[in-house]
Parts: sequence; structure tokens; C-alpha cells
Amino acid sequence: MSSNGLFGFPKNLGIENGLYNLPKITTKLWDFDKLNLLLWLDASDSSTITISTGVSQWNDKSGNSINLLQSTSTNQPTYITGGLNSLNTIRFDGINHFMASGTNFPLTGNPQFSVFILYKKTNTTKGVVYGWGDVGTALKAFGIYDDNTFTQYAYAGAQPFNIKSVLNNTFLTQAYIKKVGQIASTSIAQTNGILDVSTGHSTSIPNISSSPFYIGQWANYAALRFEGEICELVITPISLSTDLTDKIIGRLHHKWGITSNLPNSHRYKNSPPLA
Repeated sequence: MSSNGLFGFPKNLGIENGLYNLPKITTKLWDFDKLNLLLWLDASDSSTITISTGVSQWNDKSGNSINLLQSTSTNQPTYITGGLNSLNTIRFDGINHFMASGTNFPLTGNPQFSVFILYKKTNTTKGVVYGWGDVGTALKAFGIYDDNTFTQYAYAGAQPFNIKSVLNNTFLTQAYIKKVGQIASTSIAQTNGILDVSTGHSTSIPNISSSPFYIGQWANYAALRFEGEICELVITPISLSTDLTDKIIGRLHHKWGITSNLPNSHRYKNSPPLA
């Protein structure tokens, strides 16, 4: 007699493959390769990291080759082994550290997009996490600007999407879903899977400039560079549905071991999304 297989059934009966009219057992975890990705940065994947003095290159996993570079050694962030849940993270010092893509980021004008990031801020006044465009001209740049009064999904020179300031020294996820049209009525933001309510948001229409994508600073704005650790960032060139937004947040929290930060009502609080 054959030895036991899945759930105690004898092996070779076919239950693992859905044969004999039995349901196929799906155990593969859902992942970002199911999405139409524009940019995917994953600090835990050491094969995407090049170390010089610090991190000199962080490769894009989306297939679009929007790789981030930093050739100046004093500006290179630090690769942290086992920074969170035994997974590696990248630490920025809030002074010199930042990286930028070697090519211009394709989201320009007034595009729809979705951005997800898992990170930890360690300085109350240095939370300028990522961005692209030109901050010197109104509405021509986008990114996260956090001065510990509000976390702001900011368009240059316009009233930002202000949410409650994030906690320092706490790993968390943030999401921003931008749909087609004016900002005030269409943007959606989340922190740890909880909907953020803006205290105000410009109704002006953005016109984001062509530029590299920056991490560790808000586009070409070098002040208040980010101090903390970044784990993973995902950007899609579309406005994602609630279902896919929940899947991304659930996947990030389970992978990085911070499910305790999710609300009890989140559909992936207790188990990760499956393929």
C-alpha cells in the first residue's frame, strides 16, 4: 500500500492534481507577478542588489528595467541583513542616501496609477520617501512627503493629500490609488489596510514632469531625505480594484511578518492571499 499523501489520503490517488473529480488543492501563494507591474523593488531579494560601499544598484523585478542607481559611495544606502522577519531591508540615513533610476519614469502628465510601499521611518522630520517629477514647478511632481505633522501624498505646489502622521520606528504599509480625473474626488489612500481620510486635497489636475524615479527623497527635492528602512515597493500603471489592493496589502504584511498591524476586519488578517 502506498504511503500517506495530502491530508492522509494514500499517495497517487490524484487528490493533489484534482483528478477523479476531486477538487484541486491550491497552496501556492498569490504574488505580484499576477499584476501588470510598472516597478517592483524588493529588498529581500539579494539577487537584485549590488553592493559597493553601500547599495549601488537596486534592480527592478517588474521586467521593465527601471533599475535604481547610486554611483557616489557616500550617497549609497546600507543593506541590512535580517532587517525584518529575517528578510533584508535597505537603510537610508536621512542625510546623503538616495537612489534614482537610470531612465525616466514613464508616469507623466495626469496618469492613473497605484503605489504600495512597506517601510519604517526612524526620524520624526525626515520622511520624504519616494517621488518623481520636478518639485520646482506646481503640480509637476508626486511622492510621499512626511514632516511628522502630516504624511502627505504631495503634488508639487498643490494642497497635498494630508493624512495622520505615521508612527516612527514602526514598519507599516501605505497605499495610494490614483484614478483618472481630478485628485480630490478620485484618490484613495490606506495605511496598514485602513482607509485614510484626507484633511484636504487639491482639485487641480497634475502634470507630472518626465524624470527619474527617486527613492530616499521626494523627486529632485534633496531636503529632508528619508531616514529609515525600506522593504518593498510596487507600482502599477492602473488604478487597482479593492480586491487587488487587499491582496497586495495582505501579501506584504504576511511576507514581512507584520500582520498584527492589519485591522481584524481585513480579509487577509489571518491568512495570505492564494493564487
